[in-house]
Amino acid sequence: MKKIILPLFGVTIIIFGFVMLRPLPFSDILAYDLEITVLIIPHLQQGEHGRLTYSEYIFQPDSEEFIQIRQILGEYSFRRCFRSFFTSSAGFPINESAGYSLHIRQNISHASIIFWGSSGIHVNSQLYRIGYFGNEKALAIMDKIRIIIEHELEIQNI
Repeated sequence: MKKIILPLFGVTIIIFGFVMLRPLPFSDILAYDLEITVLIIPHLQQGEHGRLTYSEYIFQPDSEEFIQIRQILGEYSFRRCFRSFFTSSAGFPINESAGYSLHIRQNISHASIIFWGSSGIHVNSQLYRIGYFGNEKALAIMDKIRIIIEHELEIQNI
């Protein structure tokens, strides 16, 4: 019996490790032919109450910003975590150092990516992780996309 259980256990560990640690590309999430909507939602400060305000930006598939956002996302990947297998709405803690969350979506029912500023992200309403340690990758993506939007706003204001 031990001759069967030990190898079976070893194969199970290898498959589980592959499933959990295999990087999943962001480029597979967003379609090339649908506009994307980017929402920047500032975090409320502790003790602050009131109406949630946000900024919404829409980019067409042929726009330079759309292409740049896809390129940024193409540089990164995400991976499963234990929470990925449960459809719980409980999320990862929000990292207050970012000061905002970044929501990218296409045709609401098609695809969505939400960056909270922590290593935890939502992809199509499922919880995943970006990076293996810390939140640096999530913050880098958020900053790069925010810079693209600010650059677009500067051009529009000229």
